[in-house]
Amino acid sequence: MKWSLSFAGLGVIVLLIVFSRVERQAPVRAAADQLVEMEIQQLELTRFGAAGEKLEQSKAAYAVKYEGAPETRLKEVWVEHEDKQGGHWTLFAPTGSSQASADAMTLSGGVTISRGEALKLETREVKLDALTNIAVSDTQTRLVSDRSETTGAGLIIDLNAGTAKLAGNVASQYRQDKTQ
Repeated sequence: MKWSLSFAGLGVIVLLIVFSRVERQAPVRAAADQLVEMEIQQLELTRFGAAGEKLEQSKAAYAVKYEGAPETRLKEVWVEHEDKQGGHWTLFAPTGSSQASADAMTLSGGVTISRGEALKLETREVKLDALTNIAVSDTQTRLVSDRSETTGAGLIIDLNAGTAKLAGNVASQYRQDKTQ
């Protein structure tokens, strides 16, 4: 089963919306030659594992797919994922895109990633593979904590295992506790 349930669910939603709007409305123009194929406000998808456990919930305030375009464009994207240790990962981005044919989503525009209260990462763009649950960033990434800031040239997160790795030219700055 190569297609994730979330993207299959998105496909069903898209078909229902398209069929319901075809007869009632004239085509909406986005640009001079682009027709809107699908438009959804307040999109919410939940993905479950093989045993029926909830793996991930994705939300977008707005989703649009233009006719002939390979991806769906997203605004205010929110992804929540539970790892195997019970850790809660949250990824938020102002914009993104989803390619159902590749089971992939790209979050962009300044991505904030957190795991509970303990971990906060910031980067410009993250590519999320829905089949492997691996998130990768090839852009400058910052790890921020109360006492330090660490930067790296990239990031790899295994959302199943609950691990995050900064990659390439990693540097840290530590702050002294002023109460001592």
